[in-house]
Amino acid sequence: MAAPNKNIVFDVVGTLVSYEHLYEAINKRLGDKLIPRGIQPTLLGICWLEMAEREYTYLSLHGHYVQFLKLFESLFYRCLHYAGVESPRSFATAEDVTYLMNEFKELKLRDGAAECIQKLRDAGFIVWCFTTGDISRVGGYFAKAGVDMPADNLLSCDTDGVAKPCPEAYGPILKKLSTSESKPWFAAAHLWDASGAQSAGFKTAYSMVLEGEYLYEIYGELDVVAETLPAMADKIIAATIMTPPNQPRKILMVVTVGGYTHAVLELGKVLAQRGHVVDFATLEGQESWTKAYEYISQLHLMGPGPSHEDLEAHYLRMRKWDASKGFTGVMDSKYLFDSYWTQTYQHLKRIVDDPATRPDMMIADFFVDAVKDILYQYNIPMAMVYPQMPAFMCPCSYIPGQPGFQIEGTLTSENASMWLRFRNELVVFKALPSIIEWVKWTKKMRQDAGVYYSLPTSSKPNYLVLINSFFGLEVPKDLPPLVQVVGPILADTYPPLSEPFEGFLENHKKTLYLALGTHIILSNDHATKLVQGLVAAMDQELIDGVIWSISEAARRDIDASHQFTDKGGEAFTLASLLKGEHPSFLITTFAPQRAILDHDHTAIYLTHGGGSSANEGLYHGKPMLAMGFFFDQISNVPRLVASGTSEALDKFRFTPEEVCRKIKLLSEDKEGSYKRNCMRMQRIARAASRRKELGADIIEEVMYDTEGRFDGKKELRPMHLQTADMRMSTFKAKNWDLWFFGLFTLGLVPLASITIGKWAWTDRRGIGNWAGATVKSLIG
Repeated sequence: MAAPNKNIVFDVVGTLVSYEHLYEAINKRLGDKLIPRGIQPTLLGICWLEMAEREYTYLSLHGHYVQFLKLFESLFYRCLHYAGVESPRSFATAEDVTYLMNEFKELKLRDGAAECIQKLRDAGFIVWCFTTGDISRVGGYFAKAGVDMPADNLLSCDTDGVAKPCPEAYGPILKKLSTSESKPWFAAAHLWDASGAQSAGFKTAYSMVLEGEYLYEIYGELDVVAETLPAMADKIIAATIMTPPNQPRKILMVVTVGGYTHAVLELGKVLAQRGHVVDFATLEGQESWTKAYEYISQLHLMGPGPSHEDLEAHYLRMRKWDASKGFTGVMDSKYLFDSYWTQTYQHLKRIVDDPATRPDMMIADFFVDAVKDILYQYNIPMAMVYPQMPAFMCPCSYIPGQPGFQIEGTLTSENASMWLRFRNELVVFKALPSIIEWVKWTKKMRQDAGVYYSLPTSSKPNYLVLINSFFGLEVPKDLPPLVQVVGPILADTYPPLSEPFEGFLENHKKTLYLALGTHIILSNDHATKLVQGLVAAMDQELIDGVIWSISEAARRDIDASHQFTDKGGEAFTLASLLKGEHPSFLITTFAPQRAILDHDHTAIYLTHGGGSSANEGLYHGKPMLAMGFFFDQISNVPRLVASGTSEALDKFRFTPEEVCRKIKLLSEDKEGSYKRNCMRMQRIARAASRRKELGADIIEEVMYDTEGRFDGKKELRPMHLQTADMRMSTFKAKNWDLWFFGLFTLGLVPLASITIGKWAWTDRRGIGNWAGATVKSLIG
């Protein structure tokens, strides 16, 4: 394998060098004239730069190249003209412009720039700079900051007289630094620059340090995106590390029904950035899941997915399900999802049997049991991604019941009564008849497909399990090496705020954001009580606005004619709310959730508490009102409450008064505990979010380990992350043999002593005569 290309080319001014000194100079020199006219010095400076970059590029496009600095100086008066200054050359003198141009030459390195360069150099990269400016001026920026930048590594558009982002501008340096098998990196804080370099053939990295947001829907997907320069360096290094002799591998991601795509696709993205070829297998009708993930090399469709009617029936069952009554209420959904095992298994076998599509590693959502059969039959390693700690895996004596099926918010035995602990354990036992029937049904389904073996079951997995959560939300417990907590797995970027959301949030400084997921079908009773509680909270000025994201399908049972009245006596209906006729409600079928949660005016998040929503709420530091409907939602609600960030609502028992009262608790926060814990959990979540790189690391570990420990079908050694007890009998692993030996030995000694003592006492006269005779014979 060719060594990775460790050449990186930086844009300089705007990326490594900040414009802030120029803005300060404009303010210092002309601020007393500009500000009274409503012209902000910083905005004037930005417009001046943007205008100069545009004209610089346009002139170059038709072959009339002009040096940037010369053009920049000439355009200052035009910029004043555009800003509404009637006589620009009287408003600002030639001396003013000279002053500003001299200050432009005194720009300073951006915070984190020196650290970014050093990190890359420490990792073996050669750092180059490609600028629109003159080399002497740009070299001075580095020299004044004490950063060594060899003159030979400074390149300028002036050399060839072609401006960025013309493809011809990037060509010479790309050709100079490329090898026959690898391309160099180009890093910038201007999206147009990064996109232009990508079009020319560079691997690209973009930092949001200048422009603030990544408009991927406009500029396309770049290889690396980060908020800060040091973070960008870390990601470039991680994406480049592919130590020989590790060739890029083919990785197959599999998501079918009932589960979650986001975490799997994000892990695939990290692995693709490291050079691996990543394919995706799913069911027909679910191709849209891949829309934002352009790295996917090949899409495999494995037959039809569930019908709209099947899914609707499933979500209605979930609405009615009471976890305290066992599994019976959800078994129809279990049968529905498991019925897709056959077609998934058959299609996966075809993919694996074809050398062109056979993967080296599989990453699957936790509902895709068929990948376990591929592991069993082909020894292709796999990782399974769960939204929370899996049920029936890695049991813990002080955690009663099973995750997702615990009742009354029982997280641990620490503060639970014996009766409550007993009731939690009974949940599974109550479901035994249903479970036995399901086992029989599953066995028949597998036999009908020609599979007659049973998959191994154990309290520890024989494959990699990745948990898209983190301790702080999850209850801490000991885990084996093959189970890793790597969440929250979140996208590096997300869609920005747009209208009408941006305007609504600006005008409502205490907004409650309500989102109960895409699939939950709200009953009219649920919707009515929620609106009543929200209106009551508004009447008490606890909140002043509501953004409610609810899909068209979720509205089907809502009576739009239901009428409400606020404290002022104004009457309105649900229909008027849905039409946007109430100024304090913004109801939409889609909302840019993370951008809304990141806004300072979003005060409370009313959520179902599912894995992704809980992770996002904590990551963005929002207090939550959580009402779970099924599985991970129900188990996450008490965890959120225990974290000190949230209050809970019970889907069967909540009232409008309770909604208002708990909004009041979160809003007033009299002791400051919610704010303190939101900040605490936000910091933990943001630190933990970097672990998706760890998830990719461990996936690679397991993949490489599997390759080296098999010779054909012969296993030469055990998994490097598998604990030895997995290969022993329980008797030996738990040292029961030693205990039995010890008990036997310790019991035998006192038993022998008692027996001998009893015999000696009974025959004491004979023993005494024998002892006396023996002594006499020795003496005498």
